[in-house]
Amino acid sequence: MNGPFVIVGAGQAGLQIAESLRHEKYDGPITLLGAEAHAPYNRPPLSKQWLREPRSITTLYIRSPEAIQRRHIDLQTGCAVSAIDRDARLVRCADGRSFPYGGLALATGARMRTLAVPGAQLQGVHGLRTIDEAERIAAAFERCTAQAAPVVVIGGGFIGLEVAAAARKAGLEVTVLEGLERLMSRVVAPIVSDAAAQLHRAHGVQLVFGARITALHGVDGAVRAVHTADGQEYAAGCVIVGVGVD
Repeated sequence: MNGPFVIVGAGQAGLQIAESLRHEKYDGPITLLGAEAHAPYNRPPLSKQWLREPRSITTLYIRSPEAIQRRHIDLQTGCAVSAIDRDARLVRCADGRSFPYGGLALATGARMRTLAVPGAQLQGVHGLRTIDEAERIAAAFERCTAQAAPVVVIGGGFIGLEVAAAARKAGLEVTVLEGLERLMSRVVAPIVSDAAAQLHRAHGVQLVFGARITALHGVDGAVRAVHTADGQEYAAGCVIVGVGVD
């Protein structure tokens, strides 16, 4: 192979590719490109305890930067890849950096789906996939607590329900708006959906099914309510969108 092996995406998959190459005795240069400013980290905790008690990101690391360096893997953070030049065999980053490659792997994961409705870009509307987004949601919970404002979660899947649970544990009023007729309907059986609904209701979460979001209403650029097709309005100090990924 002429040139380094470059991996685009510094999540769990990208890191595993790099470590597997080393395990299989590849001793050439490996460059791991990550769009975030952090070393590879575990994401599942972000929607749970982390929202109520943010800790040092070092507690989430899959491997510390020092451990990655010991494996002779060149971790480049803050590199949002903007182009791949196949003729020149270069990966280009939005900040102007470029990296030659002999072998190339794409491990870029998924992108959060967003709401295609008016008001979706208002301040206080959040998705959750990265540590930075988790920190913004934790700060939003603190503002909602200070203002006695409710939280609206759009989407009754795993992420939405875990965020709803964290918000309730923080003492916030929470409404979950789900477009289908039961929770987690794409991934679990009805009996599991029913059990989850009973559990969340027992903890004070309001569940609304068949909710079709038509708009988010804001005041001075910040979200204040969610409107649905049946004419209902749900007050919101912040809105968490968990409607899947692409």
